[in-house]
Amino acid sequence: RIKKEIEVKVVSLSPGGQIYGLDERKWIKQQEASKIEKTFILIYADRCAFISRDDLGNPVSVIIENKMLSETQGIIFKQLWHLLN
Repeated sequence: RIKKEIEVKVVSLSPGGQIYGLDERKWIKQQEASKIEKTFILIYADRCAFISRDDLGNPVSVIIENKMLSETQGIIFKQLWHLLN
C-alpha cells in the first residue's frame, strides 16, 4: 500500500493502532470495554471484505463483489467519518 501510495482511512472500535503513512485514523469511543471480537470491514473498488475470527480464534473472511453494496458501505463510512470530527 505504501509503495503504491494508496491512502487509507480507518475507523476503529478499539483503542490503539498506529499511523504507518498515507493513513488517517479515528476512533469510536465506547462506554465500556467490549470483550466482543470485532469485525474488520474493508471497502475497495466494488468490493467489501469482512474479516473476523470464529469461536476457536481462526480467521474467517468473506469478500462480496457488488457495486451497490460497496457504494452503500462507502456512504455509511463517509458519514461516520464526518461525525467523528
